Amino acid sequence: SQTTNNAITVGHGLGKKPAFWLWKDINGATGWYQYHQDMGSSAWLKFNNDAATTSNAAAWGGTDPTDTVFTQGSGFINQGDVMMYLWAEIEGYSKFGSYAGNTSTNGAFVNCGFKPAFVMIKSNTLANSSWIMVDSSRDPVNPCTRKLFPSSSGEENVSDPTGATAATNHIDLLSNGFKCRTDNSWTNYSGETYIFAAFAESPFQTANAK
Repeated sequence: SQTTNNAITVGHGLGKKPAFWLWKDINGATGWYQYHQDMGSSAWLKFNNDAATTSNAAAWGGTDPTDTVFTQGSGFINQGDVMMYLWAEIEGYSKFGSYAGNTSTNGAFVNCGFKPAFVMIKSNTLANSSWIMVDSSRDPVNPCTRKLFPSSSGEENVSDPTGATAATNHIDLLSNGFKCRTDNSWTNYSGETYIFAAFAESPFQTANAK
């Protein structure tokens, strides 16, 4: 809980600098706030809507996290109890980065250094651009056409890569990363930037190894 309008620091226990986290007040209606290392500590997205990045220090105080603490900004005063999920980037296990779209069916390729089992993508420059989640369990064969949208209450979206719904955010999960296969604005528009979180299908090491 935060009862002061000054930013506060909170220990996270990861042992290394967090790269990505989700923040949620437990009892209120403030919603899910998100930090990503490629956006920095003076910007945030909300996990429960499709808005573009808000650029201010209210959420994270304009202070980058360290290997021991992160900063909760003055915008979260009197929000009550909070739950958070934080991840550090681990080589061969997880990757949190960004890429530029190119509006092509031969779309942007992102090198993760491992084959992803799960990828989540969000444009941080476009409004009305949903979060998208794909994974190799629901889509063991490329392209991934089954998508979940954390910012929506809708059911899983399934599309036909060769039919009427061909151009709908398809992603290939490759041996060393992932590749966009359509020119849809939610994953691959030229001039737009996208953040992602990816986790390995067969990690080179366990989460605790580093």
